[in-house]
Amino acid sequence: MWHEFYVHRGLIPASNVLYPWALPGTPSNPLFRRPAADTKEGRALAALQARNLAELFQDFAATPPDVLAVIEPLARAADSDRVTDVPGLKSWIDAHCRPMGRSKDGNGRPAALYDCRGGAPASPP
Repeated sequence: MWHEFYVHRGLIPASNVLYPWALPGTPSNPLFRRPAADTKEGRALAALQARNLAELFQDFAATPPDVLAVIEPLARAADSDRVTDVPGLKSWIDAHCRPMGRSKDGNGRPAALYDCRGGAPASPP
């Protein structure tokens, strides 16, 4: 989570699921090393991440975010061309948000910003 992004804008996170490693599809990073999937730890992590993903979408349904910041190196594999590898998140963003631009977090990592207040742009006729 990008704390400064929320604090300096007076925003409150829309979910209790705050950290990328809590979700499936996120890569290992300096603060989190993913265990092998076929280990007890890997299976436990997969179960917890599936629960967290369901909670994230339930939270977004109950209290939709106004703005969403996706710190790309924490949300996708380095060789991925998607904004995020979290299952279903890009589809949710496409359905509920508009691109707001790009920025960098406090550590210089690239982030995609989305305005989710007015919903997704209308489909072309």
